[in-house]
Amino acid sequence: MSSIGADGNASAFSAFRSMRYLFIILTLAACAPAPQTNSLRGDAGTPEWVHSRRYREYSSDFGFVGIGSGATRESAVDAAIADIARQIEVHIEADLHNVQTSRLSRESEELTGQFESAIRSAAKATLSGVEVFRTAESGGVHYAFGYLDRERHTANLARDIRSRRAALDQSVQFADSLAGRGLLIEALGILNESLPAEIDVEAQERLYFSLKGAELPHSLERPGLNQILMQTVRALSTGLQIERISGDGQEVERGRLLPEPVVVRVTATYKAPGSPMPVPGMPLELIRHDGEVIDQNKTDVEGLARLNGIVVGSGESVLRVEPVLKVNRSSPLLKNLPTTLQSKGVGFTYRVGKVTPQKVAVLVRSEIGQDLPAVRSKIVRAITDAGHTVSDGGGLMARAEVREIESREIVGVQGRQHLVRIELSLVLETQPELRQLASLKATSQGLSPVSRADAFADACNKLTLSPDQIAGLIASINNKR
Repeated sequence: MSSIGADGNASAFSAFRSMRYLFIILTLAACAPAPQTNSLRGDAGTPEWVHSRRYREYSSDFGFVGIGSGATRESAVDAAIADIARQIEVHIEADLHNVQTSRLSRESEELTGQFESAIRSAAKATLSGVEVFRTAESGGVHYAFGYLDRERHTANLARDIRSRRAALDQSVQFADSLAGRGLLIEALGILNESLPAEIDVEAQERLYFSLKGAELPHSLERPGLNQILMQTVRALSTGLQIERISGDGQEVERGRLLPEPVVVRVTATYKAPGSPMPVPGMPLELIRHDGEVIDQNKTDVEGLARLNGIVVGSGESVLRVEPVLKVNRSSPLLKNLPTTLQSKGVGFTYRVGKVTPQKVAVLVRSEIGQDLPAVRSKIVRAITDAGHTVSDGGGLMARAEVREIESREIVGVQGRQHLVRIELSLVLETQPELRQLASLKATSQGLSPVSRADAFADACNKLTLSPDQIAGLIASINNKR
């Protein structure tokens, strides 16, 4: 817990200014004018507190004094608050030079910018505690005396810091205990959610000590959320290992599941190099050579995961098992973690053997019953390229229907044309039972300046079916048998 100083028993701030007062500090650094009181010195009838910057017991010895003048009472009050805002800004700017020595900026330069922004936001909030003790009017000019009690404000700030720090410390301790048991994903989630609050509290602490004029106590240098977060990220990015357990070097028919799943173990070291421990709950993907994700799973309590999927291609090929982690990429500590984890993936080789040929009958119709030879030709070619044969007496039937899903006229650079979008539904059934076992869909679109029928024919010609799609479809039936 941070050491903040005495609690203070002063009452809560008595006057809450309107939101326009809170806006003042945002524009301060860029366009704040010089204090208006300088031009008023020596004017006959000017209140004495304008020159002395003291009213009764309220002075700069114990707080921030703001003197403002304007054509109206309201503008004078605004100017007094702006005067106090300028003084707070000076304190902040002087203290921000020390931010480079804080643990926060040592861990991440990008966090420094967030930290500085949070300090200014905390300082802006202090303006709600400004009290206007005196206003006066002389010679058509209005004056205002504003005051921010340093002790009362910092005492209230200290109580807020203690409360928020206690809650954050609980989150840090819980995350640290999870990470120490290998539950790095759960720990990372807690820490990531807590990071914005940690930055805000550290900004409040820095503002507190800036306003109090005290040095940062040693207790603030203890490990905090950011260091635990970095240790967790480091455990994942540098200490994480994925080990092949089984499933390498298998032979499989094209379009079939691997005979055995690939098995990996995920371990990591946390604070204790050389002592790897299982990482439960790590999301993993099984990725084919063509980039398609064919299976997903998470590691169990022992850090083990089993994955399987339908393979395609021919000859020797490789499957990769890669960690996949979704994080808040706006966090500078986390934005590169997913890419780093992907690089830790491991490969499994496999060989595609000869396909057991299947005899497949093909029937293609449109939704209105017309023959579609162009579509039938594409299906037949995909079946034969996948290593199977087309035969009316086959044990399988590939039943395809093409339907129109959109038809309209468009006007473009080539003038008025008909646009038609179609959808192919291909179903594999057993013969003679006609029991549906698997299906796929494909879409395309065609254009024609002549007619809608020509656009439909163009869409049929543009349909694409790959041998891998057919191989996978037939293999899925074989896997069910």
